[in-house]
Amino acid sequence: MSTFRIEEIKKQFTPDYIEYVVKREASKPRVTRFEKFCKTFGKIGFEPPKSIKQKLYLDLLFSGIRAVPKEVFSFAVYSFLFSIIFSVFLYFFLPDLGLLLFLFPFIVFYLVLSYPSFMRQVKKVQGGDEAIKIILYMIVYLKINPTFEGAISFAAKHVNGILGKDFKEIAWGIESGKYRSLTEAFQHFMPKWVMWNEDFVRALSLLSTFSYVTDENEREMIFKRSLNYILERTFIRTKSYVEEIISPINIIYMFGLVMPAVALVMFPMISIFLHETVKPGYIILGYLFILPAVNYYFIQRILMKRPSAFIQPDISKHPDLPPEGYFRISLFGKKLYMPVLPFTLLIGLIVMSYGIMHIADLYISLHTASDYLIKQEILKRENSITFEGIFSSFSFVFGFALMLYLTFYLRSFQRVEIRKRIKEIEDDLPNILTTLANSLAHGVPLEKGIEKNLEEYERLGMKNRVGYRFFREVLDRIRKLGFTLEKALFDKEYGVLKHYPSKIMEETMRILLTTVKRSSMLLGKIARTISDYFKNIKEIELRIKELLVDVRTGLRMQASIIVPAITGAVSSLGIFILNMLKILSDKLAEIEKSFGLLTLSSASSSFSDIMNALVGDMTKVMPMTTFQIVVGLYTFIAITLMSYLLAGIENGFDKVMRDKEIAENVKKGMLIYFATSTLSLIIYKTVVLPMIGGI
Repeated sequence: MSTFRIEEIKKQFTPDYIEYVVKREASKPRVTRFEKFCKTFGKIGFEPPKSIKQKLYLDLLFSGIRAVPKEVFSFAVYSFLFSIIFSVFLYFFLPDLGLLLFLFPFIVFYLVLSYPSFMRQVKKVQGGDEAIKIILYMIVYLKINPTFEGAISFAAKHVNGILGKDFKEIAWGIESGKYRSLTEAFQHFMPKWVMWNEDFVRALSLLSTFSYVTDENEREMIFKRSLNYILERTFIRTKSYVEEIISPINIIYMFGLVMPAVALVMFPMISIFLHETVKPGYIILGYLFILPAVNYYFIQRILMKRPSAFIQPDISKHPDLPPEGYFRISLFGKKLYMPVLPFTLLIGLIVMSYGIMHIADLYISLHTASDYLIKQEILKRENSITFEGIFSSFSFVFGFALMLYLTFYLRSFQRVEIRKRIKEIEDDLPNILTTLANSLAHGVPLEKGIEKNLEEYERLGMKNRVGYRFFREVLDRIRKLGFTLEKALFDKEYGVLKHYPSKIMEETMRILLTTVKRSSMLLGKIARTISDYFKNIKEIELRIKELLVDVRTGLRMQASIIVPAITGAVSSLGIFILNMLKILSDKLAEIEKSFGLLTLSSASSSFSDIMNALVGDMTKVMPMTTFQIVVGLYTFIAITLMSYLLAGIENGFDKVMRDKEIAENVKKGMLIYFATSTLSLIIYKTVVLPMIGGI
C-alpha cells in the first residue's frame, strides 16, 4: 500500500463527495431522537437556502448524524412554528414576558439548526482521543503480525467511536469483497479524515510505509515516529488551546458570573425603588434562565475548540457497571438498580417542603389581604431577620443544592470507582511490562516471569499497587485452581480480566500470550516495546496536565469557593439594606417629632410619607425570603456551569468525570454558601443593625 498524498486527497473532498457520503449515511436506520424527528418532519419539508445547505452537509458529514440538510432544516422550521403557538398561549398567562416570548421561537429554531454543528465539534474532540488509540492498537498489532490489513481489523475491533465505525466498515468491506484492496477502501474515507484530522492521516501514512522496510530497526523507528508524531501534534494543539481560552474563561467568569453576582447587591434597591419600572419577575427570569443559558452557550463554544488530549478508559465492559441514569444498591444479597432522578427529586422536595409551604402561604396571604396596612405588616415581618424566614429560604435553597449534588453524585460514584480501577491498571501497565520484560529477557517462562514480577513489587514495597494485585490474582488462580495462564486471564466466569475490563490491558495480555508460543526472549522484547509506547503517552499526558494546571486551579477555586462566598454574603445583604432603610425612616420621624414639627396625630402620617419616600410601596417589594431563594438558586446554577467548564477542559466530553466534578464542587459550595450567609446574618443582626439603631 502506497503512502497517502495529503494534497491529492484534499482535492477529492468535493461537494459531490460530501453529498454522496451524507446521503449514504442517511439511508441507514435512524437511531437517535433527533434523527427520527428529522425524518418525520422531512417528509413534508422545506428546502434550505444554498449557504445553509452547504454548511449542513459538512456538519452532518462530520457529526455522523443520519439525516440530510432538508430534513434538519424542516425540523427547525416546524419547531419554530410550534414555538410560536406555545409562546402565544403562554402570553395570556404571563403577558409581562412579551419580548422574551417573542424571542423564544427564534432561539428554538437556532438550537435545532445548530445541533449538527455542535455534534460535529463533540465528535471531533472524541475522535481525536480515538485517533491516538487507533495508532497505538495498530502499532501493537504490527509488532507481532506485520500485515497492515490485520492491523486495521485489530483496531476496528477495539474502537467504537466515529473513526471506529469507519474502520469497522473498511474491515468488513475487505472481508466481504466490497473493496478489492485496502487502497480502494481508504479512498472512500480518506478525504473525510484529512479534512477532519490531518494529523491522524499523516501518522497513518507514516505507519503504512513499514511494509516497504525489511530492517527491524528501521521498522521500529517508523512505529515510534508514527505514535510520537500524533502525540506531539496533540501537545502542540493543546498548548495553543490553553493560550486561546484564558481570555474567554476570564470574560465568562467576570462578566457572566462574578459581576452579575455582585450586581445582586443592588437587587434589593431595584426591588424597592424601581419595582414599577423593573419588575422583579424579569430579574428572576434573567438570573435563573437567561444568564445561565448565555453562559452555557459560551462555555460550549470554548469546549468545542478543545483538542484531544488523553486516552480515556473504557468502562463499558465492566460487569458491575450500572445502566445509564441508575445506581446500584444491595438488598438481601441481591443487586438492585435504582433510577437516579426520581430518587433525588423526592429527597429534594422533602427538604424543600418547608420553604415551599412558607412561600406558598406568604403569597396566598398577600393575594387574599385586601387592606394595604395588612399587606405592609406581612411584608414587614417577612423582611425582618427571623428564624422562620431564614429557615424557609435556607430549606428551599438547600433542597435544590442537595438535589443537584445527589443527582450528579449518584450518577457517577460507582462509575468513578470502576473508571479509577481501570485507569490505575492502565497507568501501571508500563511498570508491569517493564518488570515482566526484565524477567522474560533471560528466557524464563511467562508464569515464572509473573512470579518474579510479584517479588520485584514486594522488594520495592509496592504491594498496594494495582499491578501487584492483578498479577497476584492471576498467580493464585494458576496455583490454587489449576488454571492455565490463558484461562486465569480470560475465563468468562473466573478470569481476572473480568474485573479489570481494560481493552488495552486485555489486548496486551492476548499479544503476550500469542508471542510466548514463539519465544520468551521475543516476548520480553515485545513487552518492553509496548511499555515504551505507553510511557510516551503518559509523558505527553503529564505535559498537557502541566499546561492546564493554572486554568484548572483557577476554575476550581472560583466554582467551589469564590462564587458561593460572594453570593452567600449578598443573600444576607438584602435584608440588611431593607432593615437599615426602615431604621433610617424611624429615626427621621423621631427627629421631626422631637423638634415639634409634627403633632402626635400627624406623626403616623409623616412616618408613612417618609417610608414611602425612602422605600416606596412596600406591598410591591419582593420579599427578602424570595430574594434569598433566587440568590441561592443562582449560586448553585453558576457552580454547576463552572464545574461543567472545568470538567470539559480536563476530560473533554467524559460524562463520568463531568458528573464527579459537579458533585464535588456543589458539595463544597454548599458548605461555603451557607456558612457565609449565616455568618453575614449574625453580623448584621448582632453588630451592624444595633449600631445603626443606636445612632
